[in-house]
Amino acid sequence: MMGGMIDMNGIGIFNMIMWILILAVLFFGVFRLFSRESDKKEDRALSLLKEKFANGDINEEEYKSKKVLLSRD
Repeated sequence: MMGGMIDMNGIGIFNMIMWILILAVLFFGVFRLFSRESDKKEDRALSLLKEKFANGDINEEEYKSKKVLLSRD
């Protein structure tokens, strides 16, 4: 059968592989961007908790319990 929608000879296969790679790189980039933002938020929360403990605003027991809560996945 001739004249199908996708030409799987030569350039057609290369073109399809190229688009798959481009889309894979884009999805990976977006995933990494969002995962880094969540890591920054978690680091900031732990940093603030450590600062409060160092300033004496919270006691050791409260610090440990909140640290466990923040460290959960």
